Amino acid sequence: MNPGAPISFKPTFVSKKEREKRKKELEDKEKEQKDKNDKIIQKKNKLYSRGLVGEKLQDRLSGNYKSTSSRSNNTKSSSSRKRDEKFREKEKEAEVFLTPKEIELIKNKKLGIKKEKKKVQKPSDKFKKVYVDDWNPDDDTSQDINPIFQKKYEPKVLFGKGMIGGIHLEEQKLNEKSRKIQESINSGSRVDFDNKALQDMTKRDWMIVRENNDILVQGSKVPPPFIRWSDLRVNSKILDAIADIGYEKPTSIQMQAIPVALDKRDLIGIAPTGMGKSCAFLTPMIDFFMYLPKIEGESINDGPYGLILAPTRELAIQIEKEFINLCKYTHLRSACLIGGRSASDQTAKISRGCEVIIGTPGRILDCLKKRTLVLNQAFYLILDEADKMIEMDLVDDVSTIMGHIEDEALNTILTHLDPYTHDELVRKLHGRKRMINLFSATISQDIRDLAKDLLQDNVFISIGEPGSGKKEILQNCEFTKPSHRTQKTLELLRQYGVPCLIFVNHKADTERLSKEIEKKRWKCSAMHGGKSQEKREDILHAFKKGRIDILVCTNVLARGIDIDDVKQVINYDCPTVFSDYVHRIGRTGRAGKSGVATTFMSTENSEIFADLKKFLEQNKQRVPRELEREVNDTGMELIRY
Repeated sequence: MNPGAPISFKPTFVSKKEREKRKKELEDKEKEQKDKNDKIIQKKNKLYSRGLVGEKLQDRLSGNYKSTSSRSNNTKSSSSRKRDEKFREKEKEAEVFLTPKEIELIKNKKLGIKKEKKKVQKPSDKFKKVYVDDWNPDDDTSQDINPIFQKKYEPKVLFGKGMIGGIHLEEQKLNEKSRKIQESINSGSRVDFDNKALQDMTKRDWMIVRENNDILVQGSKVPPPFIRWSDLRVNSKILDAIADIGYEKPTSIQMQAIPVALDKRDLIGIAPTGMGKSCAFLTPMIDFFMYLPKIEGESINDGPYGLILAPTRELAIQIEKEFINLCKYTHLRSACLIGGRSASDQTAKISRGCEVIIGTPGRILDCLKKRTLVLNQAFYLILDEADKMIEMDLVDDVSTIMGHIEDEALNTILTHLDPYTHDELVRKLHGRKRMINLFSATISQDIRDLAKDLLQDNVFISIGEPGSGKKEILQNCEFTKPSHRTQKTLELLRQYGVPCLIFVNHKADTERLSKEIEKKRWKCSAMHGGKSQEKREDILHAFKKGRIDILVCTNVLARGIDIDDVKQVINYDCPTVFSDYVHRIGRTGRAGKSGVATTFMSTENSEIFADLKKFLEQNKQRVPRELEREVNDTGMELIRY
């Protein structure tokens, strides 16, 4: 055969009968081998059952087994000798099937030696006890949560009554006082959060702080509130301005909203009127803008850093005043864009450069259309009194304004920064394109829908039950005939005093009622949307300064206007929308002070009866029997406000 030639063979055909025959032969052979193995295993098991261990087993396997019988081998009978030889043959057959490991197992079993087995963990228990902590990389983990290790042991000289040499006596007395306070806090007999250090506060402590201040939060990884202004990590210039204004202690909305905004999170803040919402959203905005360069030169063409929208002119003016007070020691500037003022003056102010624009949606939209205002770097947006914007059908205007805000606004800002500030800002913003804060005194489904469209990864903050109002206000609801309301109003003025705000639903009624009150020698004036902006500002300024005691107005003063020491509010006409009722009565009882709100009602106001009844019950106010009867008889349903 040629070695290089290819191998060729002819396949042979095997019939079906032949294949079945071969298959049967193979099965028979496997069965025979299996039976043989079973017999060998049975022999091995018999050896195990005899209890052969240690050297005795080894001797038998090697053929060196010697009988321990007292009789000599010579005296054994032939039958017993044959039996022993047969047994040795069986042991030799089993020798090939016993490994050293098997011998060791037999030995350990007979001697009672137990080897500890490693417990096999179930797949279901694999991740059962995984510890998940919520420490951030920049958190301080040096403080132990165990109170035993939080403070080092200090010697107690003369059982705590003596003094330690080398330390000033006054300092020791002060330390002793602090020690006693801390011990009372740790023991639970007293919780004094005003004197408790931040590093000593536990999660339970923060829960108690929120509960004591009626703070409700929803969201992931919400930062804790702050208790003292000195604990707030903002620029010292802002804290100096807050001290000059006279804010001694933060309000509930300020305690929680400011830390959330400083953490660069979108938020919805729901709080009763008079809680200092303006300071709550302005403080973190100002602190953020202080890291950015002053808008001047070419950067003026890119517009402001921040935009604040308010539904009414008066509210926009008030926000601007608060902004100016808080920016007293900073380089930040603002422009107020509202109707009723010179558009050319406002445009000139924008052209000189400003970091924040405050205004109403109508005037801001007008400036955007005329290209006198651009929002190329408007990164920070605030909507105040969002429920009023929805009620005034300003949502479309807000959406149009949002369309003018560039997605690359942050990148435009970053181009003006030095490398260190650039990297630090990018780290803090967590990849956000913009920041939006939404504030209101009431919450509705429309606001939730608006927030869903605008906000991302937001935190919901509510002071008290959403829409519950303030418990410092005494609310009186009276069913009164229209012809008796003027006389009843005069009686309330004498009973509860002035300053007083009287709300009516129509412009004509403001002038008529103010003249009737003036005839009774009260200093009274009327205010409504039909008057010029300059005239409205003059009247409001006179009322704040005390030159006017009573102001008869429409809903133009129902929202966001901060007037100190208003003793009472009279709803001469019951509002047609329940949210207006909440905002109207909120003009009194501000900054923790008490106030009185009286509402004249009739059966024509049935659309708000159900919500009003629930609102009075939530605030533990007296519900008139007429109101309760009207709600029960008609079977009214609550309208979500």
